[in-house]
Amino acid sequence: MYYTGMIQAGKVFFIVFIVIVFSAGRCTLPLEDTGQKTLRIMSYNAENIFDDVDNGSEYTEFDPGSGEWNESLYNIRLVNLAEVIKASCRGGPDIIALQEIENGKVSADLVSRYLKGMGYTAAAVTRKEGSAVQIGFISRIPFASVTVHDVYTAAGARTRPVLEISVKTEAGILYLFNNHWKSRIGGSRETEELRILDSMLLRNRMREITARNPSADFLILGDLNENYDEYERTGKQYQTALMPPGSISDSLMVTGNAEILSENNASSLVYTPWVKFSGGSGSYFYKGKWEKIDHTLMSYGLLCKDGYLYDSFSVPDIPFILTADSVPFSWNTRRESGYSDHLPVLVTLKYGD
Repeated sequence: MYYTGMIQAGKVFFIVFIVIVFSAGRCTLPLEDTGQKTLRIMSYNAENIFDDVDNGSEYTEFDPGSGEWNESLYNIRLVNLAEVIKASCRGGPDIIALQEIENGKVSADLVSRYLKGMGYTAAAVTRKEGSAVQIGFISRIPFASVTVHDVYTAAGARTRPVLEISVKTEAGILYLFNNHWKSRIGGSRETEELRILDSMLLRNRMREITARNPSADFLILGDLNENYDEYERTGKQYQTALMPPGSISDSLMVTGNAEILSENNASSLVYTPWVKFSGGSGSYFYKGKWEKIDHTLMSYGLLCKDGYLYDSFSVPDIPFILTADSVPFSWNTRRESGYSDHLPVLVTLKYGD
């Protein structure tokens, strides 16, 4: 069971930054008249970035009231995050979906201190009470809408929310969904139900959008804690949150074959670029194995000729966020260094002439 609602007071941090200085060499802004235009969107699990305020909900390691966490360490995390954003593409992405940030203060400080002059004018961050970390967007493009979707179990417990925004340019409306699904700590099968709930919510939202326009453009972003081929990896023993085409379930169906997407399955099937990705091993390294759990799942509309059009997908080549063993350089508080245990993923859309 799930519940979807528009944002309400106390559920989302929403701020518009007034920025009048723009940096040269940034990614092409969608409203510039340059013929063909690009829109670059990054998703990144930043790994537990906490501010320097004792809010009472932090993980012990990052609690400035009782632990060793302090303003200096917080600013190192922001500096490092800004470096990743700037290095991900020339001038930085136009829209960034972040997971595992403590609150809206983190996004506000990031933009005003370390991404200053790069054109980021809007941010939205969830406010789930009792949760140590949140999800959020920062963007160069104003938000046309912001919605927080709450997800509840059959017993009435609220799980992690899904943050939806929409942006509008001359190419039309683009819907983006930021996710941070339940981890597999406690067992993959034992925790699968919670990931399925998020998947069901997204599929129902897809039905609402595509009922009005089968060619609607949307991206499902974030750390889903699940590989696109999770069902096959389990030996097809039980339903997973991401299922192959033709599955009889309410889960999201995912394919790497763009030719089978059509208006007929636009409300149930999404495209993953991971299947044909040849630029690396994955986005997350766990127990000696690479996994592809950070996603940019695309609607049928992004593979059509109208509106936004999918152009490319990558795990940005950023050497300094890797260790000597070429795995993610995770943050280490004792050493006061590191970035994240995940790698960012980047998708580029084109539109215009």
